[in-house]
Amino acid sequence: MKQKCTYETIRSHQEFLENKYKQIEKEREEKLKTSFAQCLRAKLVSLIRNIIEKSIESKTDNDQRRLDNLLLDQMREKAARQIKHKGTPREQQHIQILHEKFMRTLDLKLQLDKLGRRFVENMPPPSLNIFDNIELYAKEFKQDNTYLSSLREQWKHNLRKTKLDLTTLMRQAKLAELEQAKKEYEELLGKLSLTISLRESYETLKHVSETRHQQFSKKKLNFLSKTGRIRFPPQANNKAFIFQDTETRVLNLGPKFVPPAPQQVLERLPKEINYMKEKVSEAWRRKTKTITREPPIVKNFCERIEEEIRKTVETEKIKDPTLKPTISFFQKIQKQKKVIFRQTDKSKVFHVDIPENYIEKSTTYMTKTNAYIEIPSTSLKEMIEKN
Repeated sequence: MKQKCTYETIRSHQEFLENKYKQIEKEREEKLKTSFAQCLRAKLVSLIRNIIEKSIESKTDNDQRRLDNLLLDQMREKAARQIKHKGTPREQQHIQILHEKFMRTLDLKLQLDKLGRRFVENMPPPSLNIFDNIELYAKEFKQDNTYLSSLREQWKHNLRKTKLDLTTLMRQAKLAELEQAKKEYEELLGKLSLTISLRESYETLKHVSETRHQQFSKKKLNFLSKTGRIRFPPQANNKAFIFQDTETRVLNLGPKFVPPAPQQVLERLPKEINYMKEKVSEAWRRKTKTITREPPIVKNFCERIEEEIRKTVETEKIKDPTLKPTISFFQKIQKQKKVIFRQTDKSKVFHVDIPENYIEKSTTYMTKTNAYIEIPSTSLKEMIEKN
C-alpha cells in the first residue's frame, strides 16, 4: 500500500532501516562467532573489508555526486519558476539576456584554459594542423640526400614553433575577448534593476550554471592532459650538424629517454642484491623473532633472484642495434667540442648547436640586459696589499 510522502513517514522509514541494519549486523557477528575461531575471524573480516571497501567507497562517491546534481537541478527549477511567476515579461527577457552573457564568459574562459593547456602540452589546436601539409621540396636532390633531410628537420621544427606562436596569439586574442565579455556583463548587470527576490533567484540560477560548467570544463581539460603527450612525440632542434636518419630518430627520443645498458645492469647487480638481502633478512628476523644474521632461506632466495636476472639480461636480444653506436657517436662529437647538446626550457627536447653560437647568444643577452660580467680572478688580494 502506497503512503503519502510526509516528514513522519520518512522518519519512520529511516528508523526501520536503522533497526534492520542493526539486526543484520548482529546476525553477522553471531554467524562469525559460531563458524570461525577468533584468530581466523579477524583475518576473514580484514580480507572481506579490503575486497569490498574500494567498491563501496566508489559507489558512495557516485551516489553523492548524483545527489548533488539532483539538488542543483531542483535549485535551478525553483529559481526558474520564481522568475517566471514574479517577474514581468520585460524583466524575464532582461534576465535571459544577462544569463546568456554570463554563459558566454564561462565558454570563453573554457576556451582560454584549453588553449593554455594545449600550449603547455605542446599540442596546438586542430585548426592549425593544416601547416603539417606544407612540405619542403628540392627537385635537384634525391629523396635520401642527408643535407635535404637535415633541412626538412629544420623545416618541421620551424612549422611546430610557428604553430606554438600562433597558439600564443590565439590565447592573447581570447583573453582580450574574455575581458570584453566580462565588462559587457558587468555593465548590463549594473543597469538592470531587479527586486530582491528576483535577484536571489538569478544568483541561484547563476550558481547552478557555473557549477555545472565547471564540471564540464574539468572533464574537457583532463581529456586534453591524457591525450596530449600521445599525439605529439618530442622532436629535436638541430642547428649544427647534418645527421643521418638513424641519428635524428635517436635524438627525437628526447632527454628523458633511458637507453638499455645491460653491462651497467650486471655491474650494479651484486650491490643491489646485497641491499635487498639486508632488507629481506631484517624483515625475516622481525617476523620470525630470530637473531640469525643471514638466514639460509633468504640467502638461497637472493642467489636465485640474482641468477635469474643475470640469465635474463645476458640472453636478452638487442632490439635496436643502432642505438649504442649512435650514442657513442654523440658522446664523441660532444667530447671533441664540435657540438653541444642541451635541453630546451619550454618543449623539453634536445637543442643541438655549435659552441660559437652559444657564446654569441650569451654575449648578446648580457649586452641587452646589462648583466654582470664574470671576473676570472679576484682582485681582493691586491686591494688588501694596497691598504
